[in-house]
Amino acid sequence: MKNLICFMSAAFLFLSACNRITGENETAGADQDGHQKTEARMVMLHPSIEEETRLQQAVDNGGQAWRLNSVDVAHASLISRGVNVRIEDCRLLKEDEGHAVVRIQSEDKDMNVYAERLVRPGGIWMATQIEINKYKDPHAADPSYDADHNHEQHHH
Repeated sequence: MKNLICFMSAAFLFLSACNRITGENETAGADQDGHQKTEARMVMLHPSIEEETRLQQAVDNGGQAWRLNSVDVAHASLISRGVNVRIEDCRLLKEDEGHAVVRIQSEDKDMNVYAERLVRPGGIWMATQIEINKYKDPHAADPSYDADHNHEQHHH
């Protein structure tokens, strides 16, 4: 288990460095609900087909069966990147034979993890992209918000 954690950490650091150079696309704007995005970016993960083939063989031999579930793979991909999310917060948006989208939402951001079956149909899922959308705090951005709801002056 320690070796797996060390490997995942090293892989994350390497991929993070690569993504800073080539893989992240950032934009800002509003989402379909009108929430103001302060940051939107797509992180490309660039999985290795050789590693995926090795993992598929491990699953075929009875190990790591969780890799056959797109929600579990999305959750693990975020955890391995240091994002503290609960499996209960991961919701499958869509899934077909080869592609899946899993959404994770919090108060200030949402993430969509895109997964694909790269080795073969019906095989393991691999996270290929993570879309991150961060939002402004609606109260901090709204000048009409006031903690004192009693705006009238009282004179005696």
